[in-house]
Amino acid sequence: MTNIVLNTKEFQSKTEAKNFFKEMLSKYKPSNVVDDLEDIKHLTSLLERHPERNEKVGVGISHFKVTNTKFSKRNFCFHIIRIDGTETDFSYINCIDIHSSQKEEVSKAFRWSVREYVQTRKKELFSNVLNGVIKCFDTGETITFEQVEMRYHKPNTFNVIVKTFLKDQDLDFDLVELTDNQDNQYSPELTDDVLKQKFLNYHNETAQLYPRKTS
Repeated sequence: MTNIVLNTKEFQSKTEAKNFFKEMLSKYKPSNVVDDLEDIKHLTSLLERHPERNEKVGVGISHFKVTNTKFSKRNFCFHIIRIDGTETDFSYINCIDIHSSQKEEVSKAFRWSVREYVQTRKKELFSNVLNGVIKCFDTGETITFEQVEMRYHKPNTFNVIVKTFLKDQDLDFDLVELTDNQDNQYSPELTDDVLKQKFLNYHNETAQLYPRKTS
């Protein structure tokens, strides 16, 4: 178990730290400024762990606020507002999981590249229902659009799809190039648009998705 030690607080595990900042995030609504002094202190301390801390801070922090993520009105994230008026996203998870491997980063980039396809499949599930609910594949429980996450049928899990694709392309994780971190970039992204399109095609032909209630 890995302790997470900040200047302001110590956590016994990554899970404990993530739950703490997740709860903090839930206190605010989109566009709210983080105005609790203790929250500001904890966020400032957490930011010291960010792998691109200097780029995130830039000319200096004016304040923090909470915003919707770029592709979902249901999901929120912290934003840094710099003293020059520019701003960027601030992922507390990235700060806690600071030692992500190349394999993990590449997997994130591939998952990001198919996010619109997965969202489209989710919308299609609800396109012909009258009461706005469907059944969870695992439990049979009725669930709404907001409660659904799309999962991959075994054996073709997302990780298996990525590994098989890279093998077919005669690539390994270390050879996949990713974009440098940029403001308001919520995930690493593939630099090779041709590779991205090939993966999207392969994924769409291979993936079998099913609805499950979010945990």
